[in-house]
Amino acid sequence: MKVSNEDAQATAIYLLRAASRPAFWRDVPFDKKLEAVDSLNSIGRSPSELTEWINKYLTAEQINKLGTSIRQRRRRGYGVG
Repeated sequence: MKVSNEDAQATAIYLLRAASRPAFWRDVPFDKKLEAVDSLNSIGRSPSELTEWINKYLTAEQINKLGTSIRQRRRRGYGVG
């Protein structure tokens, strides 16, 4: 998944909120979860850093949920839904 400039802020907010939910990490080993959360708190909010983090730490299911959230945010931004 590649994060665009327009979606960087929404992506960062989604990830910070989702990372605090136990269900988000359901099938992820604890040590990988710990590493992911630590690195999420230390990365910047640029699209390239977010893209790199997403591709390194998230499962396909988590990436799909993130993509759905971003699409919904875009629709709300355009006054749809």
